[in-house]
Amino acid sequence: MVLLAAFWKAARANDPDAPTEERLFGRPEELLDLWQSQGLDRVEVEAIEVSAGYADYDELWETFLLRAGPSGDYAASLDESGRQALREEYRRRLGDPAGSFALDARAWAVRGFIV
Repeated sequence: MVLLAAFWKAARANDPDAPTEERLFGRPEELLDLWQSQGLDRVEVEAIEVSAGYADYDELWETFLLRAGPSGDYAASLDESGRQALREEYRRRLGDPAGSFALDARAWAVRGFIV
């Protein structure tokens, strides 16, 4: 399961107005269209995937409380009960991990050329 995809699905389970991962980061097709619309040629979009390891679920959850990126900002914007509901729903969607575990993370890379 991809780290942020699960986070945003958990957010939307508790808050239908929460953003979707696609709304925040776009779809590969949208990135391709955007770069081509700016006059770039031979545009390529590819996924960059990495794996992040965590000692336990608390370590993962604490990364969101640092307010890094849209997911951290969203978690910080919730009141305490909202954050707790998100925390538990996210944990459930990850399969209630116990002990150390790893999650995949994905970013989209785009390159194009001016000819």
